[in-house]
Amino acid sequence: NELLLNLALDDERPPHETYQKIFDGLADIRVETTNLLGETIEGKVTLVGFDFVVLREVERIIILPYIEIESIKPFGRFAEPYHDPELTKIDPCFRRNLTFNFGEVVSSSPELIQLFFRIHLDVYLLLFQEKRILVKTNGLTIAGLLTDVNKETIILKVEEESTILPLAMIKLITMIA
Repeated sequence: NELLLNLALDDERPPHETYQKIFDGLADIRVETTNLLGETIEGKVTLVGFDFVVLREVERIIILPYIEIESIKPFGRFAEPYHDPELTKIDPCFRRNLTFNFGEVVSSSPELIQLFFRIHLDVYLLLFQEKRILVKTNGLTIAGLLTDVNKETIILKVEEESTILPLAMIKLITMIA
């Protein structure tokens, strides 16, 4: 009900915020999404980023930018409500460090960035540097080694050549777990 209410209430809500709310309600649930290319993508919602969602299959990690999603369909009848992560049960030394050095502590941890601000796609992809990925763009699928990530592009090394791909052109990223 909360999911439907969020969808209906606010037309002025930015699209990424709407998708965040939808996928928060579907956390740890298998979903079937259809992208703008008409492909069906299935997986368990494992991370709800600022501008993307991570779906996990047994052997694959699928990264889907929100702007590429056409439809979302949960498997099963009910989604469990999303519970905000708790910081009440953390080590006192860590709590003090977090309180007095917030920027330094949070900026050095992808998990804390995600918790406080939601991680952006370019930052999340830094975790996969020097790993093989498969990237789909309009009509093109490229498999290669992710060698560099910046705010607007990624660089894939395919054999001995480097290919620069703008993040805005990426429709889907798959990694073999």
